Amino acid sequence: MKNFHKLLLVLLCTLVTTQINAQISGTVFRDYNNNGTRDAVAAFTEPMVPGIIVNAYNSADIQIASFTTNSGTGFPYVAPNYSIPATGTAFNGTQGSNTGFVTSTLNVRLEFIIPAGACLVNNLYDFSAKSGGTSVQFVVGGATNVNYGINNPADYVFNASPFASSFVFLSVQAAANPLGGGTSASQNAFIKFPYNRAGTTPLVTPSEILATNSQIGTTYGTAYNKYANKIFVSAYMKRHCGFGPANGTFNNAPGAIYIIDPTKNSTTTAATYFTSLDALGAPTHNTTGAPIYGLGTSFTLASSGTGVTRTETITYIGSGQGVIGSNGTRNLPADIATASNDPAAFGQIGTVSIGDIEMSDDGQYLFVTNLYDRKIYQLQLNNITNPTSATIVTSWNLPSPP
Repeated sequence: MKNFHKLLLVLLCTLVTTQINAQISGTVFRDYNNNGTRDAVAAFTEPMVPGIIVNAYNSADIQIASFTTNSGTGFPYVAPNYSIPATGTAFNGTQGSNTGFVTSTLNVRLEFIIPAGACLVNNLYDFSAKSGGTSVQFVVGGATNVNYGINNPADYVFNASPFASSFVFLSVQAAANPLGGGTSASQNAFIKFPYNRAGTTPLVTPSEILATNSQIGTTYGTAYNKYANKIFVSAYMKRHCGFGPANGTFNNAPGAIYIIDPTKNSTTTAATYFTSLDALGAPTHNTTGAPIYGLGTSFTLASSGTGVTRTETITYIGSGQGVIGSNGTRNLPADIATASNDPAAFGQIGTVSIGDIEMSDDGQYLFVTNLYDRKIYQLQLNNITNPTSATIVTSWNLPSPP
């Protein structure tokens, strides 16, 4: 009986000690699949996020503790990755200093801060919607599993079979003049198809043809805005392939950017003109109409004769090389089966029109490569969720190639 009493006394002391020294603890992790819990199974482990600051405030709104998350302990890194003790050194006023404490049963407000140097962009990541733990949580001293799941919508899909509903979007460059009324006009110019499509299945179905050649012409650069669910595609100078309609002005066509709704198709006008670098004041070609080379017009290759000398607005381009002819003056045929020469384009690839384009992860900016003046332009969309126009914010010179 004495031994039983001694054992009971030890257990009571242990419980009292645990209650007094109870810690607030939890895990900050990347909730890739947005299921609200940190998955650590044989198939995959969602990583804990170090460098996140966890601040504690009392009911008087006075900060009493500040700790920084770590990578976890042991291997493969066991949770939790932060804990605030019940006793210890008072908060020293420095954020993330691992100082301060929260006594048991004290009501506190915890705030999870993503600092600039935490390898995460603060305005792109937020709490997991299903975890129930936002970046501000109200807890009691001694609480455990006070977790913060961080996610980015671009890092996961909701459905169980993502490959069947994830699409590849592809620009298709068709030959001839798309605006000439021939067979070139109806050719596929921009398509989508499921990521897992294989075998003898046709590459695309009619509903997966997002734009025909007559709607956008030859394009290359592709950028996706996930907030608007829109795709941007840009014009591209390619030999034997004509430019699209832009806004009806050929001078804007080589710098044209089109916007595509992936939920529509070519018959329901998925693709429309969005803007043009030329229209925004950043020319993608020389528009003086001066000849490029050869005898006669700018776009006819003669068997003899010397090149026509002229002054180019962009100094590094050879004489007259920045002038682009219209689809007609390039003598592009209307039918894809008809042969063409398009000699002027031979030396213009990579020196006029637009190269690649990219969208910023926050959906605000479109970055466009102008091959003519060798600059990257930052365009700001007027609306993230429903963009209808853009303005040039700034530009950067491309470095000279070796």
